[in-house]
Amino acid sequence: MGERISERTDSTTTARAAATANAAAAPQSTAPRGFKDLLFVWRGWGVIVFGVAVLAWKLPMAPRINFALAALPVVLFGVFFRVWARCYFTRGSDTRRIQTHRLIVFGPYCRVRNPLYVGNIGVAVGLALAFTDAWGALALLVALLLFYSGVIRSEEAVLERTWGDSYRDFKKRVPRWIPRLFAVAADADAPEPQVSLALRKEAQRIAGAVGGWAAALALAWMQRGIDG
Repeated sequence: MGERISERTDSTTTARAAATANAAAAPQSTAPRGFKDLLFVWRGWGVIVFGVAVLAWKLPMAPRINFALAALPVVLFGVFFRVWARCYFTRGSDTRRIQTHRLIVFGPYCRVRNPLYVGNIGVAVGLALAFTDAWGALALLVALLLFYSGVIRSEEAVLERTWGDSYRDFKKRVPRWIPRLFAVAADADAPEPQVSLALRKEAQRIAGAVGGWAAALALAWMQRGIDG
């Protein structure tokens, strides 16, 4: 399921009334229609395709220990944001339709509009840095920002039609990519974070991210032994 963002204006009663009216007039899910909507449908392949392209560009790979060590906090940053978002957004994310059953303004969504995508980019760029070098990581960062920007436009078009001014005001206060240092006010009825469930749902991704980084570090040690 795509990123679902929530908004809470200063006037809670007015915001909820407007959101209810907008939701009644707008579809709860939207099938892909244009190019940016196709990007949404195939968003899961973006990291894979661009990641493989960067690795192919950098062949033969020769990981270096300094890059691998520098990559670890980047990978962990990405893992953290994915798990944090999953604590509040526990339903599946493999839908091919943009759904807006509920807007979310709590947890990481009070700091950044797209925490799952931020997490994906962090993990992917960190692994690119570990396996290649700074140029490979930078190339993947630019490619994924462009790719996910197209995906997000598709999602935000539906969110704006559904939630109207509430969501547009939220866009003004919460950044798309760089998390706020201070969070905006969360919904009063925000649920408790489901940490255990989030960790279970993210277990394979966590294992893949950490295992990938460990493999890069091992290759870097082996390469240093060969060079030395």
